[in-house]
Amino acid sequence: MTAQLYPTLTPDPTRHSPTAETMGELLDRAAFLDLYETAIVEGIPYFARINGTGDVELYLVFESVDAFSEATDESVSVEFKTYQNKLLAVIWTLSDPENPLGFPLTFDVHNERERYMAYRLVEQAETAIYYLAPEQERLLHIFSETVTFSGNEREQVRGMIGFLFNRSAGQTESAHESAETDQAAGNSINHSASTPVTDPKAIHPASNQADYDADAVQSEIKEEPIVSVDAMTLSDTILQDSGVAYQFAYDRLIAEHGEEGAQHLLMSTVHQALLVMRRHNRSEVRETACTVWVGEREQILSIYITPGLFDLFEVVHTSEDEANPFSRFLLAIPEFIQTQEGAPLAEGAYPIFRFDQGRLSHLELDEAFQARLAERFAKDYPSMSNPYAL
Repeated sequence: MTAQLYPTLTPDPTRHSPTAETMGELLDRAAFLDLYETAIVEGIPYFARINGTGDVELYLVFESVDAFSEATDESVSVEFKTYQNKLLAVIWTLSDPENPLGFPLTFDVHNERERYMAYRLVEQAETAIYYLAPEQERLLHIFSETVTFSGNEREQVRGMIGFLFNRSAGQTESAHESAETDQAAGNSINHSASTPVTDPKAIHPASNQADYDADAVQSEIKEEPIVSVDAMTLSDTILQDSGVAYQFAYDRLIAEHGEEGAQHLLMSTVHQALLVMRRHNRSEVRETACTVWVGEREQILSIYITPGLFDLFEVVHTSEDEANPFSRFLLAIPEFIQTQEGAPLAEGAYPIFRFDQGRLSHLELDEAFQARLAERFAKDYPSMSNPYAL
């Protein structure tokens, strides 16, 4: 990393940061003058700030404490993208697969101060997030927390910044061309925290660049779609994995929702669990890999997760954030019967989704893949009737 690429700035030592003692209290106007200027005078609802020691802090300002509760769910996350020569740090506050809510902080890496902030955001040991709300013409410190980035996430963000910085000065691209280039470079990662903001239509970027196009950026920050991948790309090791089966009374599901409705309920629930994995507050969860399988036998439908993720989630947990997201959501379906450990290949199930370091893939199945499953089954379970036989 060159000195030119990684700038050195001198922080303002008079800048104060909220503390545990100020949580639930109104911030002193004189001590936090720059926060009042940004949040109250300029009316910017979320922004990044360099504190008195040179670290970068994130601030989210809500209309009220109630708005804070309504606009967030159990796991807020930050996703990094590149868009038209800028780095986006998208704060996702609602993880509903049908209607996710995200807000973009933009960093122009050709601006020395913003490049410093982009680097420092992930390089520092931890990043503080402060949640504020105006009250009686003052700022109320609602809540605060710290988040961290894994070494792999740091490396990916460094790559994004270097990729943007090394583009020739003055280069312009269409949004379509930029998106294609960035996708080819793998320029999208996720990072999670837990709780935060307001309507994206009323939001401005952290920097005040004149060429900001709110509609274009809002379009860009949509949830990364699930991509289709040939199931033949799965290794034999993945196909032989054991895990946990979540079993449902499929006849009751169909009676309650119809066949199409039952399938939609189960798949949307799995998708929601995968999104929570993608945005989890622990990097080891975000960076794990697992496969989702589906099988049916005697009116019992089983959704398998392989491997079982036992190393990531404790059986007994103290909060929703610590729970296995598959268990959290699937066990809430009334037709759920039980969980059972086993190998989906042995039960004639088919892999349908793959989660790998935050990327979601839909697995395309065909006769060639079914033949491969039949061959694998015959080798691993030679004494059993082959459910994949064509």
